[in-house]
Amino acid sequence: MTDNNNTTRRAGLVLMAFLVVFGGIVGSVSATAAFSSTPSGSAQSTEQVSFTATAQSGNDLTFAIDADQSTSIESGEYIDTVVPTNGEATVTFSAADFGVSADGDYTVYVIEETTADASDDTTYSVADPSTFYDESATFTVDDSAPTLDSASKVDNTHIDVTISDNVNINESSIAASDFALSTGSVSDASASDSGTTTTVTLTLANPVDADSVNVSIASGQSIADTAGNTLDDTAIAVTANNMDGVAPAVTSVTVTRDGGDDTVATGDTVNVTASVADGGSGVGSVTLNASALGGSSALTLNDADSDGTYNATFQVSSPTADDGAVSLTVNATDNNGNFNDTESDSVTLDTTGPAASNFDPADGETVTTKQPTLGVDLTDATSVNASAVSVTVNNTDGSKTYLDGVGTSETGVSYSSNRLSVDLSSAGVTLDEKQVTVEVTVNDGLDNAATHVWNFTVDAADKKSGSDDDWGRDDDTTEEPSETTTESDDSAADDNDDGSDESTPSTTEAADDVTTAGPTAESTGTSAATEVSDATDADGETTATGVPGFGALVTVVALLAAALLARRES
Repeated sequence: MTDNNNTTRRAGLVLMAFLVVFGGIVGSVSATAAFSSTPSGSAQSTEQVSFTATAQSGNDLTFAIDADQSTSIESGEYIDTVVPTNGEATVTFSAADFGVSADGDYTVYVIEETTADASDDTTYSVADPSTFYDESATFTVDDSAPTLDSASKVDNTHIDVTISDNVNINESSIAASDFALSTGSVSDASASDSGTTTTVTLTLANPVDADSVNVSIASGQSIADTAGNTLDDTAIAVTANNMDGVAPAVTSVTVTRDGGDDTVATGDTVNVTASVADGGSGVGSVTLNASALGGSSALTLNDADSDGTYNATFQVSSPTADDGAVSLTVNATDNNGNFNDTESDSVTLDTTGPAASNFDPADGETVTTKQPTLGVDLTDATSVNASAVSVTVNNTDGSKTYLDGVGTSETGVSYSSNRLSVDLSSAGVTLDEKQVTVEVTVNDGLDNAATHVWNFTVDAADKKSGSDDDWGRDDDTTEEPSETTTESDDSAADDNDDGSDESTPSTTEAADDVTTAGPTAESTGTSAATEVSDATDADGETTATGVPGFGALVTVVALLAAALLARRES
């Protein structure tokens, strides 16, 4: 066939549609329009692909493939010549049929011939098929599976996994269940496409206690590319490093006074121990903030024998904490920056001596005995060192010292059940009638000392100015009993001797000796039922039958009784 004939055929090609079908993807090509150099899909070399083109009635279509990618058509690359049916002609083949074994882009050419004899009318050795054939279309052969390339840490709970393919990954085939981890588990996966490379971000269910995490395709799972090649569970795992997201484990924190218990004072040495372990990146540092007790704010604990127990010591010096419980926290950090500052231990800080209360005698009190028993309660957060008690008792004006710094070994000085007692009588001490000062110095179990001072006054003198009678009247104001008795003559006394009635004072009486006769006003013919008499002995001396002042009281009582009786009778 001459060049003029070829020109005539091409000129007579009004419309030819060229459909490329492979792997379920269809692309259309028109003889009057350029083909796309990159089809919208790919196929494996053994996969059947179909090309469809259109031609004028009475013409046929001849197809060829540049199988060796030489940009020329050779006789062995002829596919077929097809007489169109209803204007369309289709050829179906696999790239392997023409010796294609390498991945890449391959071009199929088509030419319309003026005779519909289903035989080729051309010579296929064409150096420049682009100028000889009417149209062409390109498809991609992909026989290679995707590869699992790398894994890298995003943060403690995210890993980026890179998957590549020489064509394209089918991202829709990727799920969290496709991946397995050497430590931990995947809760989610999201893919982002970048040409032939896909990055899959894995979300871990929890941080892992491991420095390195291997990522692989889970057993029985696979990831496909657009040609259907699969990345399966035989792929070599990739590793993400520095993934340790779990803080060290800290246990058995103890803070104690060196050689003692949990109570410390200024100057004491404090021992700190803690057990620390980290299964991931390893223990980086272990510290303690001891500033509350005057130590370092970042005291380093060391594991000298690599047994997992970390130790340090410090001295209590100018503590900033108040007396009482002081909590000290250990901070353990691993080599990946994870830290644990939740474990602590407490000590009791005691920088003051024992407290005093319940002073006896009370401060400022006045006592009337020269040998009172002195006492005070002594209490402390630790203990009271009774053997170190010192008691001094003296006159406040300094005129006399009775006890000078004596302890519990002194007679009369004792300490029991938090009570210090000083029995002055047992100690052989008699106080002056003055203000007295008591000073007690005492140490606690940590040698913190405290001194307590109080005062009281001794006033033991007899305050009476005279001998008061039983009714509260002073002797120096006591009136002598007065009575007035009128006798007719001396013979009146003699009348007593001959049996006559004993006399009756014709009286104005206020006698000391009063005998209450009861309410006998009628029998006596007097207004008061009171008999007042002075008994006289044989010598004529008055004998007092009552005490001074008693008569007046009896008189008052008798008058009241008579008045009551008269009121009743009326």
